[in-house]
Amino acid sequence: MKKIIVSALFSISLMAASLQAADLKIATIDIQQVFKNYYKTQEAETQLQASTANYKSQYDSMTADYRKLYDQANALQNELNADSTSSDAAKKDKQGKLRDLVGDIQKKEQEIKSFQEQTSRFVADQSQRTRKSIIDEITQSVATYSKGKYTVVLDKSGVTLNGTPALLYSEGLTDITDEVTKQLNASKPAAGSKPATSGTSK
Repeated sequence: MKKIIVSALFSISLMAASLQAADLKIATIDIQQVFKNYYKTQEAETQLQASTANYKSQYDSMTADYRKLYDQANALQNELNADSTSSDAAKKDKQGKLRDLVGDIQKKEQEIKSFQEQTSRFVADQSQRTRKSIIDEITQSVATYSKGKYTVVLDKSGVTLNGTPALLYSEGLTDITDEVTKQLNASKPAAGSKPATSGTSK
């Protein structure tokens, strides 16, 4: 009797599992492709390139000033080395000017170093915050599109810690990459409107 009951329970469990599997609707999506084709990603890239170009312009200006100071100090040093006729007072005056130039050069070096460190951090932070904001929007869009249609959505662009694809094989599954991309890009402002990219302000 016990064997019959156990067998019946096992059969019921298998039937329940089969029903659950039948109700399970799985779709796939290429999140990297959606990210690449989302208009906000493209806007963010344009803004980041503009910021980078602006920082490079400032860096070039500072390094140009540094080269001028260096050339002035080098020229003054050569004058002192070649000067055998000037009075001691004149030489001391030039030496004082040279010390001042060396001090200015050191300050400019520190300014350039500080600028590089600050801009590198800002660009990295800006890129990270923008990416997170966009990925959050994509995730929400996937949930909105999939609600009532699919039970599970798998990212076929994902990789494991070993660097292998997270989704090794699929057959007969619906791919919603294009649909989610269209849903996201439907909110793209008309040409000439202010960019709607979020998470890019300092």
